[in-house]
Amino acid sequence: MPTKNTELSKWHPGRFEANPRESRKLGIELEFPLVSAKSGSVGEAIDLKTAREIYGSIAMDDKSWGLNLKELEVSKICNDGQKVTLNSEAGFSTLELSLPPAQGIDDARTLIATYAPVIIHAAESAGAYVLGYGIQPITPPNAGLISTKDRSRSMLHIEPIFDETRQEEHDWRLSGTVSSSVQFHITALGPEDAMRLMTVFNGLSPEFLLLSANSRVAKGKDSGRSDTRSRFYQLYDRIPLVAGVAPRFSNFNEYIEALIDIPVHLLSRSGKYVVSRERKSFRDFMNSGTIRTIRHENPDVIRIEEFQKEDVDVHESMIRWEARVKGTTGTVEFRTCSMQQSAQHILALASAVVGLASNLDEAEALATSRSVEDAQKAKELISLFGAHGSKEALNSTKRMLDIAKEGLEKTGENTNYLELLYRAIRRKEVPSDRSLKVLNEGMGQFIQYVRFDPNIS
Repeated sequence: MPTKNTELSKWHPGRFEANPRESRKLGIELEFPLVSAKSGSVGEAIDLKTAREIYGSIAMDDKSWGLNLKELEVSKICNDGQKVTLNSEAGFSTLELSLPPAQGIDDARTLIATYAPVIIHAAESAGAYVLGYGIQPITPPNAGLISTKDRSRSMLHIEPIFDETRQEEHDWRLSGTVSSSVQFHITALGPEDAMRLMTVFNGLSPEFLLLSANSRVAKGKDSGRSDTRSRFYQLYDRIPLVAGVAPRFSNFNEYIEALIDIPVHLLSRSGKYVVSRERKSFRDFMNSGTIRTIRHENPDVIRIEEFQKEDVDVHESMIRWEARVKGTTGTVEFRTCSMQQSAQHILALASAVVGLASNLDEAEALATSRSVEDAQKAKELISLFGAHGSKEALNSTKRMLDIAKEGLEKTGENTNYLELLYRAIRRKEVPSDRSLKVLNEGMGQFIQYVRFDPNIS
C-alpha cells in the first residue's frame, strides 16, 4: 500500500500559508518552578493544594481571568484580542506563562512586566516563591508531581524508557515534572522558511545553552553539571529521531518524510488524549490502516479513516528537538534555554533570537559550519562544563551575537539587551556559575538568590 504522506504534506504547509505573514513576531513561554516559602519546607516543590490556591487567587483578584481549576489554568483576552494563559506544566509545581506574540523586544518587555508580577503576588499570598531556575532545586522528578491535566496523566501510560539506573527520577516521562525553560516561538514566513529557522536554532543550540545553562543545583546539592535540565532531555535520545539537535531538512517534504517515520505516542479524540499501544510510526499507521490505543486502561482501535489534522499537532508536540515546527501557530519553537533568574536575561536571549531571525543568511551559514553530530557533542560538553566545555563554542557564541546584533540593527530593534550576553562571554561564565557560589552559603540563601526578578532596567 503506498504511503499517504502527500496528504500529510498538503495539510501541514497549508496551515502556514493560510495566514500569510509579512513580518516576524515572537511568542515567549516562561516556565517558573514554584517552591514552598513555609518554614520546614522552604525550597521544596509546592503541593497540589497550594497550586490550586495560586490559580484561584489570580482569578479572584482579577475577574477578567477565566479559571479552569481542574486543568490548573487561568486565561484572559487582552484588549487587542490576544490571549494570555497561565497553566501548569507537566508537573503542577511548574507554572507556565504563555504570552501572546510580541511585535518586537520592547513589546515583549511590556508583556513580561505586566504578567510576571501577577504570578509572584499570587504565589507569595499562598506561601510560595516563584523561581527563575531551570529545575526544581530540591525535589526530584516523581509521579506524585504529575499535573492534573489530561495530557500529563496520559503520559504515564506510554511505555517508560529509563536510563541504565532504572530509577524513577530518570524516567523520561517524569523529567518534565521538575524542569523549567524559556521557549521562543518565531514566526515562520512559510514552510520553507520554517526549515531555515529549524536549521539555525537547532544548529546554534550549543551557543544558546552556553548563554543560558541555569540548573546545576538538583536534589539540594551540586549535580556537577552546568545544566542538569539538559541531562533530563538526553533521556529522549532513547526514542528514535525525537530529541537533541534535529537533522537538517533542505525542504518541507524532507521534514514530512522524517515526521511520519517517528513513532506515534499520543493522539487526541473528543478533547481527550489516547496513548498508542504500539511503536508504530505515522507511515505504519497509514499503511496498516489502524493503530491500537489505550485511554486510561481502556483499549481501543483508531482507523486511518479517522485520521485528523490535529493528530499532526499532537505528534509534533511529542518531538523534543532543540527547535521544532509548531503547526498550530505557524511558528518554529526554540526550546534549548533553561529558565533564567531575571526578566533582563530573558529579554537578552529574546534579542538574540530576533536578531538571528532577522539576519537569516549569516545565521544559517554559522549554524551549518559544523555537522549535526558535532553540534550535539558541543551541547553535551557545555551541559557538563559550561563555558569551559568548548573553546570553539565560546568563539562561535561571540560570532552568533555579532550576527544577531546586525539583524537587530537592520530592523531598528534595541541592541542594548545583548550586552548582558557579551559580558558573560568575556567572563567565560554561565548563569549556573554564579548561583553555585551562593549555594555555599546554604540552601536558604540559594532559594532567595534564584527567586525570579521581574525588574527590567
